[in-house]
Amino acid sequence: MMKNDNIYNKLKLNDNDYTHFINMYQFIYDDITENQNTQCFNHLSPFGICLNINDENEMIVDIENKDYDKNNQFSFNFSNNVDWNEIDEIKMMDDDDSDSHIVIEKCVRIFETKICVIHESCMHCENDTEWKLLLYKTA
Repeated sequence: MMKNDNIYNKLKLNDNDYTHFINMYQFIYDDITENQNTQCFNHLSPFGICLNINDENEMIVDIENKDYDKNNQFSFNFSNNVDWNEIDEIKMMDDDDSDSHIVIEKCVRIFETKICVIHESCMHCENDTEWKLLLYKTA
């Protein structure tokens, strides 16, 4: 029987073979800003990312990669599940078993990044909704 430490010697693996560095960026949509439905995060060159509430009150994510000449612009509708690679929903209950807090996260992988949009809604809170964008990029 072989010892576990011999497996690494046989495969000639070392710790650096599995080390990955990820940068994470967070952008929070400010829905208090009046007359400004589109808000952009432009501090991550070459990406331009905008969150926009359209006329149907749906969150739209527009992404542009300025390094590409063709096929460099994409748009994702939060309401359209087909646009997303991953969808998670978390419901938190009050003591009376009613839904009090719902978090929906939808993610897509594009341009060597993972982009997630999170919608948090609280049924019994003053500020009842919040939108966030998380971007994970290999460093």
